[in-house]
Amino acid sequence: MPRCLSPGDHSDPSDTERLELTAWVKAIAKLCHDAGIVLGARIFPTEAQNDESGYAVREWMASGLLDYVTPMFYSYFVLDPDMPQEWVVEAAAGTDCSVYGFLQAYINQAEALHPTSEQMRAAASNFWANGVDGLYSYFAQ
Repeated sequence: MPRCLSPGDHSDPSDTERLELTAWVKAIAKLCHDAGIVLGARIFPTEAQNDESGYAVREWMASGLLDYVTPMFYSYFVLDPDMPQEWVVEAAAGTDCSVYGFLQAYINQAEALHPTSEQMRAAASNFWANGVDGLYSYFAQ
């Protein structure tokens, strides 16, 4: 996923860029929710990566701005059965935001090797054990 903030220390939640990004998400959420459209976001797998990029994921979920989130690395589609997602499952608890585990399309992206059914089921099983609400398989074949 592209960085939304310039590199540097963005740990201060009052950071102008973070506030601007959150204002943009609020505006998009209002448009979507007013039209009855579900709004989701692909987020980074770790909370630190999201914070460093200006994604106030906890705030967005707690405020009802997002209907679902999917932890993933954009453009990296190698199946990761150990994708960090426990933090976001915990953060989504008590909100109306669902967490979907991302089932990537490859076990070797360079050679375009797809996972076997067993490998997909193993990853899905790990995601369920981590507490996800569902599975995101957009790129899977």
